[in-house]
Amino acid sequence: MTAPELRKALRFGPFEVDLCARELRKSGLRIKLQGKPFQILTVLLDRPGEIVSREELRRNLWPEDEYGAFDQSLNTAMKKLRHALGDSAVTPRFIETQSRQGYRFVAPVQTIAAAPVLPATQGTPAISTPGRSMRRWTAIVAVAFAVVLVLQLPRVWQHRAPGVSTRNIRSIVVLPLMNLNTGAEHDYFADGLTDALITNLSRISALRVISRTSAMHYKETHKLLPEIGRELKVDGVVEGAVQRAGLRVRVSVKLIHVATEQNLWAEIYEGDLQDIFSLENEMAAAIARKIGIRVTPQESARLSRSLRLDPEAYEAYLKGRFFWNMRSADGLQKALRYFHEALEKEPAYALAHAGLADCYNLLSFYGSARPTDSFPKAKAAAMKALDLDENMAEAHAALGYSRLHFDWDWPGAEAEFRRALELNPGYANALHWRSHYLLAMGQTEEAYETAKRALDLDPLNQSINAHLGHHFIHTERYDEAVAQMKTALEINPASARCHALLGRAFEGKRLFGQAKAEFQEAIRLSGDEQQLRARLAHVYASEGNVKAARELLNRLEKESPANYVSPYVLALAHTALGEYDRAFQYLARAYSLRQEELIYIKTDPDLKPLRSDPRFLELVRRIKLPV
Repeated sequence: MTAPELRKALRFGPFEVDLCARELRKSGLRIKLQGKPFQILTVLLDRPGEIVSREELRRNLWPEDEYGAFDQSLNTAMKKLRHALGDSAVTPRFIETQSRQGYRFVAPVQTIAAAPVLPATQGTPAISTPGRSMRRWTAIVAVAFAVVLVLQLPRVWQHRAPGVSTRNIRSIVVLPLMNLNTGAEHDYFADGLTDALITNLSRISALRVISRTSAMHYKETHKLLPEIGRELKVDGVVEGAVQRAGLRVRVSVKLIHVATEQNLWAEIYEGDLQDIFSLENEMAAAIARKIGIRVTPQESARLSRSLRLDPEAYEAYLKGRFFWNMRSADGLQKALRYFHEALEKEPAYALAHAGLADCYNLLSFYGSARPTDSFPKAKAAAMKALDLDENMAEAHAALGYSRLHFDWDWPGAEAEFRRALELNPGYANALHWRSHYLLAMGQTEEAYETAKRALDLDPLNQSINAHLGHHFIHTERYDEAVAQMKTALEINPASARCHALLGRAFEGKRLFGQAKAEFQEAIRLSGDEQQLRARLAHVYASEGNVKAARELLNRLEKESPANYVSPYVLALAHTALGEYDRAFQYLARAYSLRQEELIYIKTDPDLKPLRSDPRFLELVRRIKLPV
């Protein structure tokens, strides 16, 4: 028997290129890359560190009859190649563009041996792995499997590597699943499945799961797994990829031990989009089984639930969550549209009703709606979701948010947050919002501990980081507030809200120049938001620049009939000017509008001058806050 021939493969970063099979893989998972993009990659890998000119690529890879469309074709191919590698033309990790010259592969390239090609023996057809004949056979098998998979969602492949025990895994992050379909417009689907897997795993009380917002910071990251593990303080990483073909979806996932970077196991799931919930639940249950984590009977029951959905409703829901997670006025409006679209297809879709509730809860906070317009809709949507599924943590948390910020129903809010956390102990938003409740109640130590627990689950969530800064401001720990808000701004330097809170912290330290600079930056980033201009007026008044404060307030008060300006923030500015009667007039208006900031009147340091006034005590009583 002739010795088997070893096929040549190249490795760079987490990628391998099998030159015989013409396949690109990342951490063992095949990535769709064909035609010109793959050919360009092989040319660049053949000459790492050298500039390969555009003319050379044209001459070697493009037929003469395609020269006319060469520039556009090459640019499109390079875009697809960079997308497959998760690379950037601006900050390249792999392929560097040389202006008006060509391209250079800048990462180290290692030659390795792929799986051997076995020679043919007499009477036995040759089998190449995975050559052309093998790929034909794989296609035939795939068709046969598809017939079976239409009716069920079985696990079709499993592997567990020896050496490291999965029993050591007690905390994980699910990295954003890779979108194997061409085009970033399909990212919402991969992101949505990532979100669902995180949500299902976070329901397991014995497992610490990093929340979605922090996980998404590592989308297309170039960081190594040990670095990610250190930053998030996790033992394991789940990563994988998603591919769709019509109504069929295929998801590959693997579990990696962070300290050793060893693959512990991997599975591939395939099924119909109508049965997507079964697929999502089965993935989470399988991970829990492999880790050996304790799952309570109640948690197991929730992971085994099955629901068939209209595929278009599911896609609309994923798009709604995609835009809701942007946390912007424009994003919320788009999210509302998609959640409504999902409900038109599936009126009994409880998660879509919960999505509506989350949107309406945040509309007034992001300045695009009056509380009296948005919060009643939020409550109605949350209660509808609970009518359909009383064990939905998201709906309980959303209802708690409405009862806290609009109804001022303190016991009702606390009950909803507690129930949400019973159902999903790893739901960071429920912890985050409960810390709001505890701060309003004056339970500052427990509020701080609860906010820290939320941050432990979602360390890169800017809203949770910002709320911790807000907590420090309301407890007059201004040095800690400055440090916290600088940390929050490292996550997103373009956050208007974080610059505003940093401005408030500087104002508390009576560093008025720095405070004004932060508020002016916040106003610029927000597109001249009125609430922020009112906050700047407060800084002017606090430093004694009465003229500048009055000019700003006069303009805002003229604009308020046409553009919503928070009466609560206007009350703060008049308080700083010593105009207490005017401040109480605005507080009365804030009360009539059910302004959500009113829940903090007992802790807001900007209202200190009013606290001994009988009118303030009466307002506290009417809001039903404990005296």
